[in-house]
Amino acid sequence: MNFFPDSMETHPMDPAIKEQWTKALRSGEYKQGKLRLNTLDLPEGTVYCCLGVLCDLHNKTTGEGQWSDVIEITGGYMVREYDRDRNYPPDSVQSWSRLSFAMTTALSEVNDDGADFSAIADWIEEHL
Repeated sequence: MNFFPDSMETHPMDPAIKEQWTKALRSGEYKQGKLRLNTLDLPEGTVYCCLGVLCDLHNKTTGEGQWSDVIEITGGYMVREYDRDRNYPPDSVQSWSRLSFAMTTALSEVNDDGADFSAIADWIEEHL
């Protein structure tokens, strides 16, 4: 099943960040989740969408940005924000990585539609 758009305007992201991000997506360190950047206390533990992984790398690499304490409990699940955003990377992460909002939206949809981290990493390497 192809989750990725056939054609999309892309802009090259920072090569070092792209390498770090794809490595993190394949590392097994992050469990994949949907709908939010980061959700805690699911039956499978703490999960990140692919963009939540990028936010976490931003925090670890730059020392900037911050994960909030729990900001929402929906259906018994706890959600955290990264610099006041819970669904998409904030402007600071987009500028740092040179990832456009259109691309973050597309990657969010691909993640939520079921593409696994490995397939997302492959696509990022080929298209960004």
